[in-house]
Amino acid sequence: MFGKEDRMKRHLVVCLAVTILILAGYAPAYGDSWSLSLGGYSTDFAYDIKQTADGGYIVAGVTASFTNANDAWVLKLSPSGAVEWQKTYGRAGYNSANSIQQTADGGYIVAGMNHGDAWVLKLSANGNIDWQKTYGGSGFDYANAIQQTTDGGYIVAGTTRGSGAGEADALILKLSGGGSIEWQKTYGGAGLESASAIQQTADQGYIVTGYTNSFGAGGADVWLLKLEKNGSEDWQKTWGGHRKILPPQSGRRPTVAISLPARQLLPAPAMGMPGC
Repeated sequence: MFGKEDRMKRHLVVCLAVTILILAGYAPAYGDSWSLSLGGYSTDFAYDIKQTADGGYIVAGVTASFTNANDAWVLKLSPSGAVEWQKTYGRAGYNSANSIQQTADGGYIVAGMNHGDAWVLKLSANGNIDWQKTYGGSGFDYANAIQQTTDGGYIVAGTTRGSGAGEADALILKLSGGGSIEWQKTYGGAGLESASAIQQTADQGYIVTGYTNSFGAGGADVWLLKLEKNGSEDWQKTWGGHRKILPPQSGRRPTVAISLPARQLLPAPAMGMPGC
């Protein structure tokens, strides 16, 4: 099943606080590494984090600690991890912020899910909503990734059950700077597909990754699609096997962190959009 259950399965650890681990580069001494737990007394998740132009960080996720439902949660952190601001966004039902990026104007673009629809929010630098829009049909849709494009618009990758060829298909939307749909397309076969990440390429097209069980060797396989500027498919490839477990990569750098003795319990964040 897609939605809250599907997204939770992507995380190996379920805890009572959001755990954010940031490794400051790959310096051999690891002296600048730190870890920080943020949250309340219920279940909270962080799904995405990016470094911001001021050297701090912007975090996107979901919280059940500060509202009566599961709401999207965005936190702005300083370079040392101090909370500069935090806000929740949503309405009755399940809401999540799955992807975030700082935009050229110093604000943020967020993609996720709002009550069964793919959801995009444009935030100002302090987290106030500039605009928000939902996308989807009669089925279940959600956005997993978003990136600002060179024309000032946005490209969104996600999953749809409301349209397409199979039970679930990859969904790609090209949006204007104000969130209007310039084009949208679905990709997939008779089975289950999802697009989990997307990036604009040097030729103004897009590269998409996700998973498929309609194509490939069987089960769920890694799926890569190269798209043209208008969303037409250049090529696609799959990698995987039938229950094949890949060996660990050789030469991976060790991961070392310094853990704080206790998590930080945050006060209730500001509501980004009451009554949405």
